[in-house]
Amino acid sequence: MMIEFFTILVIEYEVQGSPLSANIIFETRDHCEKALRIDQLYNVFYDRYENTSMGCYETGVMSQSLRPKLRPE
Repeated sequence: MMIEFFTILVIEYEVQGSPLSANIIFETRDHCEKALRIDQLYNVFYDRYENTSMGCYETGVMSQSLRPKLRPE
C-alpha cells in the first residue's frame, strides 16, 4: 500500500461573466483523474459555460498511510 493523499477536483467556469468554481474531494489522485475523464462531466461544462478549466490537485493531507508490519514473535 502506498501513501495516498486527498485530492480535489477543481472546476472553474463562468456564467454570464461571473467566475464560479466547484470543488469535489476524492480520497486518491486516481479517483479524481477517473472522474475528470468522464465524458458527461466534461461535456456539461465545456458545452454550456465559458472559460472552463478542470484539474486534480493533491492536498498534502494523507487519506491512507503505510502501516508498519508487526514483528514476528
